[in-house]
Amino acid sequence: MRLKLLLGIPVTALLVTAGVPAAIKLAANLPPCSMEASLPDSGAVTVKFLRTSTKNSGYADYLITNTLKWESKRSLDCFHEGKVDWAFEQNINYQQGGITRKVWDSKVDEQHVDLGFYPDITALDGGYQTAFDFGFFRPGNMSPGREYRVSQKVLLPTSPSRSSTNSHSFEISNEVLEINCPPLILRPHCVGLRGERGRSAVIETDSLFGIYGETCWSWAKARESVVSCGSSPGTPDIGPSQQSTERTPTVHLTKGPAAPRGFWYGITLTGFSPSTDISVVCFDSVDRNGFYPFRLKTDSRGGTRTQSHCYSGDGPDHWVTANGIESNHITWAAVGQPPPSGPSANPPAQPGPAPPAPPRPNPTVTLAQGPPAPSGFRYAVTLNHFSPNATVTVTCHDSVDPGGFYTFTLRTDGNGYAYTASYCYSADGPDHWVKANGTESNHVTWGGAPAPPPPPPGPSVSLAKGPVAPTGYRYAVTLQHFTANSNVTVTCHDSVDPGGFYTFTLRTDGNGYAYTASYCYSADGPDHWVKANGTESNHVIW
Repeated sequence: MRLKLLLGIPVTALLVTAGVPAAIKLAANLPPCSMEASLPDSGAVTVKFLRTSTKNSGYADYLITNTLKWESKRSLDCFHEGKVDWAFEQNINYQQGGITRKVWDSKVDEQHVDLGFYPDITALDGGYQTAFDFGFFRPGNMSPGREYRVSQKVLLPTSPSRSSTNSHSFEISNEVLEINCPPLILRPHCVGLRGERGRSAVIETDSLFGIYGETCWSWAKARESVVSCGSSPGTPDIGPSQQSTERTPTVHLTKGPAAPRGFWYGITLTGFSPSTDISVVCFDSVDRNGFYPFRLKTDSRGGTRTQSHCYSGDGPDHWVTANGIESNHITWAAVGQPPPSGPSANPPAQPGPAPPAPPRPNPTVTLAQGPPAPSGFRYAVTLNHFSPNATVTVTCHDSVDPGGFYTFTLRTDGNGYAYTASYCYSADGPDHWVKANGTESNHVTWGGAPAPPPPPPGPSVSLAKGPVAPTGYRYAVTLQHFTANSNVTVTCHDSVDPGGFYTFTLRTDGNGYAYTASYCYSADGPDHWVKANGTESNHVIW
């Protein structure tokens, strides 16, 4: 523990009892300091529409208000107890890059000189994010149990390009980090240059803020999820033709990580019915009728996301549909062309007029062995290229009943697609097939005894080279098949620090999925990898 001076005399020299420094006696009964324990206990974030900008077309002025509260005096004392003092920062990453970044009237309502409040003018904007960070050089001078309020006015677009719901989206985290400044010179430029960090995400990108009116989300260490703390829809001030935002089913596509060919499709669904199976089809310029259909189940809020189902190396155009609703179109290079890198990589593509669709292919019926049934297995039936939104009659056949033993109907979606594995089943073999409106499927062979179900996929972690960072590149981390709606501890490693140099937490969604490219970065090579709850990722060289 660093010795502090009082009138030039070490404290331990003034407080001595029976030959033992009293300061050390007192400290021995205190819990050890840690950066994670010194993070604030609760807070809230409010985004309020102020007025339409008269100088920047397509932008408006907003007031962002952040509240913070520490409950423990011990947590605050730890900020200036070690060999190196600690600072506190809140990282506010708006989920769109390349916008006009303006910040003004940044202030804390308890504006005391000894708190050392600062807007972080060193915050770097990635190719897909814009930062509005702030910090305190001396958070240890705050009082426990007192709420501190920070406000700043910013300029944001009124039609965010990365939002399929026309809402504002932020990724907000709290961070404790070392002050590496010369004595008496405190500047944001020398905070967190080296040393450990403690970080925790408090607002994820799926907690949306309205374009108009006022939206508030509160968070707390003791809670696993954020809670709405009030909102009003509001209306714009630019004429009666503008309407307040309504939540409707929307589909948004981004370019995901590198795949065996091309790139994975990063698909986000919002505003759909909660806990519902959604039919998704992937398209590109070569397969304009779709090349891969699958199903996604929405969570309790009607949303879900994935970047682990379909991929494409054919270009230039890529898009998806979900229950017939078409996403934005994204352009990326075909296989054989190097992927772009740096902050300008993957700019939002502007969809052009679609060429006329070719004639619809003939209807096809595919059968696969489904899950175990009361006897034998169920029939897993997939229909493709049938008439959209039509009723199709399906009959199940096997070797014992070649004329058919069970008939039912399926309704196709807007793409002529349908799937089921919940109607007929058979233990009689060896041959099994179906007919749909007279079109016969492939034949599948199975016996009467059901096979044991396959084990569920285990957690997996993948790493890719992310956008350009202050030094080197950021780590683009993807988690899949982890426990749903849980916090996962992620540690970043490289060849210079094989034991790990930075640890943070990510929260998975209802499918056990999470992704980020805004935490750690490294210029030390050649090898880079991460571990998530002990599971090691692939190694990437840069």
